[in-house]
Amino acid sequence: MDRVCDGIAVITEGKKGSWVCDGMTVRKVVINPVKAVDTTGAGDAYGSGFVAGLIKRPGDIDYALRLASINSASVVQQIGAKHGLILRALPQGKKWMHIKVEKY
Repeated sequence: MDRVCDGIAVITEGKKGSWVCDGMTVRKVVINPVKAVDTTGAGDAYGSGFVAGLIKRPGDIDYALRLASINSASVVQQIGAKHGLILRALPQGKKWMHIKVEKY
C-alpha cells in the first residue's frame, strides 16, 4: 500500500473488518459481529468516523479505527444511511474500545 499511497491508506472489507497502513505499521481491525439490516451508507459512516477520530485525536490511528468501526456497525443495524450515525457522543459503556486492532 505504501507504494500506491503516501500517507494513510484504508481498505475496508465489510464484515471482515478493515486494513490500514500509515507508512510504518499495517493494522488489521477485527470487528465485533452485529446483525446487519441494511448496509447502505456503511462505507461513508466508516470514512467519516475515521476522519472524525483523527480530528479529535490527531495521530491516534487506533482511536480513529475504533470510531470508524463503531459508526459503521451502528449504521448497518438500522434501515437507511442516516439512522444509527454517531453524531456527537460515543456509545455509553466504552464497549467500542474493545474493538481489536492488530498491528503487523
